[in-house]
Amino acid sequence: MEIKLNSKNFDITPAIGNYAEKRFSKLKKYFEGLLEIHINLVKEGKGNEYSAEVSIFGDGVVLHSEDKQEDLYQSMDMVVEKLERQLKRHKDKLKIRKTKKSMKTELIEEAFSGEEEFMVGEDRVVYLPMNTKPMSSEEAVLQLKGSKLTFIMFLNTETNKINLIYKRKDGVFAIITP
Repeated sequence: MEIKLNSKNFDITPAIGNYAEKRFSKLKKYFEGLLEIHINLVKEGKGNEYSAEVSIFGDGVVLHSEDKQEDLYQSMDMVVEKLERQLKRHKDKLKIRKTKKSMKTELIEEAFSGEEEFMVGEDRVVYLPMNTKPMSSEEAVLQLKGSKLTFIMFLNTETNKINLIYKRKDGVFAIITP
């Protein structure tokens, strides 16, 4: 991770540089893909107000935060706190996406567990035993909408028969009954 430190209207002392390096390098523990941190420190006008503007560039993420304080160190601390919150939220979003993706994969794997392959003459045939779950037609539509499957075989609780539901090219759901 590379930290770029710039200042405007004042010079960066080694103490300021070390402090910024120490405070901002701790952000990498929240997100492994951090590539660069750009820190712009500005002394505002004739007063003693400082602003810290920080941009973080990571693997698929760009975060930005800024803060103004009378004390330069306090301004940097406030920006670090804001960025920590942003990085935690980003990390949580990634976990949720990963969980949703693994749940979809599990459903697909569960639906097609025990896949076998055999030949019929010159044609290759794949035998896909489906785990049929009891559900209503409405539940089957919702299940199909929320998955990447092209069809679902299910035990219809209304008729007590095995049905197959799929989405036609015109967008209408069709149920095949025996």
